[in-house]
Amino acid sequence: SHTGQMAKAYDFNTTEGEALRASASGTVTFTKKDVTTCGGWSERNNVNRVVINHEHDAGYASLYLHMQNVAVSDGQYVRQGDYIGTSGKTGYTDTGSGCYPHLHFQRQAQGVWIGQSYEIYFDEYPGLQLQKGSFYISNNTGSCSPPATGDWILNSSCTIHNHETAPNNVTINNGATLTIDKNGSLDIDFKNKKMQIKNGGKVMILGGGKIY
Repeated sequence: SHTGQMAKAYDFNTTEGEALRASASGTVTFTKKDVTTCGGWSERNNVNRVVINHEHDAGYASLYLHMQNVAVSDGQYVRQGDYIGTSGKTGYTDTGSGCYPHLHFQRQAQGVWIGQSYEIYFDEYPGLQLQKGSFYISNNTGSCSPPATGDWILNSSCTIHNHETAPNNVTINNGATLTIDKNGSLDIDFKNKKMQIKNGGKVMILGGGKIY
């Protein structure tokens, strides 16, 4: 539904308060985090946002718009999968039937907080722009991330594909398996926190994966 400067952007339907994570590693260059309002076109620049310049994608950055909360600051380095804030509906999110929460995500040139969008390719569909009205299946179904705060309690199986940090204790209950993929890692402050694996719970670490 985007045109012009934003023609290559994607809108992802969300509820308010869902955890958002960096699509790739890089340095945060632009943030706005004090907006609590939403509205029509006049609110287009008054929006909570994060821009990350990516080291692996020379000259390009990613933009995250309409956030409820922003958890990173300008100049901060983030790794792929790091928590950057929560989804929301700030800014221009009312197209006539009330403000609706969603994530506006686009790849753009570095140096500005918003600019011309460029193609985004997803790992599972290389070289393919996703099309409106089509359905796509992600092999990351079942992936998981710790909560932003508090204990992480797993009642069902899931897989960590990227780098994650546990904010507090981790408990894996009966019947649940936590798998660390070959490219994944889980950082736990074992001096002050603990991982508890209940009877019937499991942890699997694939080659290259790690818990530290």
